[in-house]
Amino acid sequence: MIDLATFDQLETPRLTESQRADVLAEIRRYFADRPTESVTDYCLAHLHFDEPGNRNPFSTEGAEYVREPLDSFADPEVSDGVLVFGSQARKTGTLMGGVAWVCDNDPARVVWVMAAEGQAQSFAETRWLPFLRRSPRLAVQLPSGSDRHAVKKLQQQIGASIVNFFGSNSPGNLASIPARVVVLDEVDKFSEGTAREADAVNLAEQRTKAQANAKRYKASTPTMVDGLIWQEFLKTDQRRRFLPCPHCGKLVVLAWSKAYTVFPLTGAEAFIVWDRAARLPSGGWDLDRVEASARAECPHCRGAIRDSDKSRMDREGRWIATATAARGYRGWHLPSLYAAGAETTFGKLARRFLQAKRSLMGLQGFINGELAEPFDNQETRSERYEIIVASAAAPLAADPLRILTVDHQLVSPFFWFVVRDWYPSGDSRRIAFGSCEEWSTLREIQQKHGVADNRVVIDHKFSTATVNAECLRWGQLVAQGPSRPPIWVGWMPCRGFPKNARWKDRKTGVPMIYSRQSATADDARLELPVLYFNGPAMKDILAKLRRGPDAAMGLRWELVEDPQDAMYFNHLDAEYRRPITDRRGRVEFEWTCRSRRPNHLFDCEVQQIAAAMFHRRLRWADAMLHTSEPAIDPAAAARAPAHRADDSQLELGIPA
Repeated sequence: MIDLATFDQLETPRLTESQRADVLAEIRRYFADRPTESVTDYCLAHLHFDEPGNRNPFSTEGAEYVREPLDSFADPEVSDGVLVFGSQARKTGTLMGGVAWVCDNDPARVVWVMAAEGQAQSFAETRWLPFLRRSPRLAVQLPSGSDRHAVKKLQQQIGASIVNFFGSNSPGNLASIPARVVVLDEVDKFSEGTAREADAVNLAEQRTKAQANAKRYKASTPTMVDGLIWQEFLKTDQRRRFLPCPHCGKLVVLAWSKAYTVFPLTGAEAFIVWDRAARLPSGGWDLDRVEASARAECPHCRGAIRDSDKSRMDREGRWIATATAARGYRGWHLPSLYAAGAETTFGKLARRFLQAKRSLMGLQGFINGELAEPFDNQETRSERYEIIVASAAAPLAADPLRILTVDHQLVSPFFWFVVRDWYPSGDSRRIAFGSCEEWSTLREIQQKHGVADNRVVIDHKFSTATVNAECLRWGQLVAQGPSRPPIWVGWMPCRGFPKNARWKDRKTGVPMIYSRQSATADDARLELPVLYFNGPAMKDILAKLRRGPDAAMGLRWELVEDPQDAMYFNHLDAEYRRPITDRRGRVEFEWTCRSRRPNHLFDCEVQQIAAAMFHRRLRWADAMLHTSEPAIDPAAAARAPAHRADDSQLELGIPA
């Protein structure tokens, strides 16, 4: 082997003096001693951000918790790192520091994947490249002079390292590049794979298979329990940040409340509290007083932990593994409660929590973004015992309207049903639920609970002709006039449609999320009403009602206590709102079924919402105002007669 001194003496006529110097410098870099400073110390000494709102040197001030995840980039014992961080907790800055250290000290090809290619390009252009150019150790390694055009937005050569950026929506490009270090940023927003192409996470991890000492980092705010980042986190040792109480010195872990966590309770949770006197007589909250009084409470000494205590506590804190994991798998969970920024004070978070509870979107964004936990119906779970009433409980009011909704299936049990009373105020109470096998049994259930024929609604999606025929067995004909056939008033078929389904009120022209359509029957000698409704919109309303009166415009959505409630909630929790990212990186939400969980009673409760709106017992103005999507004609899609937007039973003279 030629040592450096020998190379210095070699005659290299094909190289200019400048080229010889560059080659010699690279050789010296490759054979240099491995740096002894930690990754964190390197970042503090050599890195400098250069982006709007942050043109400061790399710092761990107020965020000492980033040291361990940063140092893992140089730890040969760590092969897979999972960062589940809340918003404004410096997750992305930590990844930038770790990758910069790799480029300068442990040259490698790095693949960095984001949700969409446009997002990756914007990040590289506005954050990553300015970061490199402002940091002297990295800036000198970027191509310059005539080679400066080699620095591209989605690929940069930094000395002996190459960093490639990809969007998860471009799997073909991702599949072609091997890499030793892979960073997957915001993985729960990634596009899913197709029948012909694996998903981006799988493709990116495959790039490291032939590499020695490969490292894979996944980072994201979580979405659902079965989302990718949370499932990856569960494979790790699940580290949480424990801090010494400023009063008693015992270790605590910051958490929101018992109801809003998916972690097993350890007894060390310092939960967030605020003055009870901030509650207003109306039932709402004085948000200014909430913000001013919010603090964490030590579970050991009941001392108040203030925002001013967080930085000192974090300097003395430590990461503690709470689970066992395969060798090399390390995970860090950190809610925004730990961040020392102006927008992550206990008071600001408490204000956002209470505002989110009353918003149409609900608490999922807060649970995901601020608590860094997956959404698992925490708000519903926490309020269930407030809305379950004893079977002997007095009615909510007089004049309830009782509705029976039925989900018809092609496999046993063939019928699932829910019976619910709806009051003029919009409040409701579940009376009964269950399943049966025969049409005759369904009729007996209707009569047992005293449901009028024209308050029975049955999904006819899977067997339209059969359901329509059975509906015509129970009810009566009502004349509509000399030029129109009579209309059937009795059991009513129904069908849900996608989120862009809208109808217009016949009189006002206002867009509606439900409508009474008419199907011809019995050789066109009568009209059979069919209730059409926007399925996702009704599910959004149901989700709000389940969160209790504070989130549902004061409405009570009650359940009569039943031994089978566990089964009922298993059905109702079978669908969740999942965020999806389009090709432009925009995030939308869609309702998605959890795997291997029945959702039939959930469908029945969704039909209850539509039927209650149809019967004028539930008026949900917020939902009716969702008119941003273009209207379509679902009747045409279903090959039904042209739709008629008459949704008023009173106009038909149908008895209440």
